Amino acid sequence: EPAGRHPALQLMAPTYIMFSITFRVSVFINLIISIVRTINIVRPFYRVGRLAIGSAVLLYALASAALTVIVITIRNFDLAKRRGRTWRLSCSNRPDIKSCIKRG
Repeated sequence: EPAGRHPALQLMAPTYIMFSITFRVSVFINLIISIVRTINIVRPFYRVGRLAIGSAVLLYALASAALTVIVITIRNFDLAKRRGRTWRLSCSNRPDIKSCIKRG
């Protein structure tokens, strides 16, 4: 365990990032599927390219990942600026997370 970091807190950022990317991409894929179905209803013989759909989903996933990292960075910077101080964790001999938070 690295000094000053609790293992549960180390997992929060990756979990948040994965959840937000998965949620956004899932909504986007459902939107793409509904658009493709609408196109197939209106024009039954029109073929929608799978490469175009795949590249759109990949680009959206990359944009969501970048946006999530930017949002987390801005929130952390804003919180540190508003507090006017930094927060450290010191959990060497303490089992619960609440008692780990110390003002720095």
